[in-house]
Amino acid sequence: KEKFAIAESNVPMDILVKETLKFGLIPPVVMEFPGITVGGGIQGGAGESSSFKWGGFHNISTEYEMVLGNGEVVNVSAKKNPDLYCSTACSYGSLGVITAAKVKLVTAKKYVNLKYEYIESYEEAIKLIENKAKIKDIDFIDGILFSANHGVIMTGKLTDERKELPISTFLGPSDEWFYLHAQKVAQKQKIYEELIPITDYFFRYDRGGFWVGKYPFKKAKIPFNRFTRFVLNPLLHTRTLYRFLHAINITQRFFIQDFAIPIES
Repeated sequence: KEKFAIAESNVPMDILVKETLKFGLIPPVVMEFPGITVGGGIQGGAGESSSFKWGGFHNISTEYEMVLGNGEVVNVSAKKNPDLYCSTACSYGSLGVITAAKVKLVTAKKYVNLKYEYIESYEEAIKLIENKAKIKDIDFIDGILFSANHGVIMTGKLTDERKELPISTFLGPSDEWFYLHAQKVAQKQKIYEELIPITDYFFRYDRGGFWVGKYPFKKAKIPFNRFTRFVLNPLLHTRTLYRFLHAINITQRFFIQDFAIPIES
């Protein structure tokens, strides 16, 4: 009735979503990689395509149970230990260890009605995002620039209506990687709409880790096509890609970094 879940910090997003969906509910912010955890989302400042409306994952987490450096167990919220509550987001565990979090939930729908709109410049992308963010019934905004003059802005609405729209899925081994699908859509049509099952939408970037998963193909001199992606699919989910990334020590040679930049910049 109150629409919240209490989850330990090591609960990953796919398990959290699976459990809340049993009650017809979902967290309003769900990170796109299923292995990202509740604690990691809070301490790492994680966001997603609903963050223009809800903020980061820490903004939907209203209370934490934490263990401090002296071993003390405390509960923190906007009203109780508010300085620690506000400072914990994005602190990477430096102020204490989160052992549980109270997470807001909202009513789930069966699909995301996703609309793709082709754009030809960074400036056009920013303007479109600003305009879309003002529309009340839009739940998700996402964008990709494939080059300086070729990109797509995607806006989604939660829905139970089947409509007369095609359904696309992205979690199966024979499904296309999401960014490749979006790129093909943008090349063919100025505006395109489809339905995506809710879990497929949340974790649409898992296979291939956005577009990072194409680089091992190049390094290993393996052809990058739909057949090879199908054959190697078990190795191309983000949990495995992360392990591979650390195992070969490539993280010591490249920065893979998120940036949050004010829109006027």
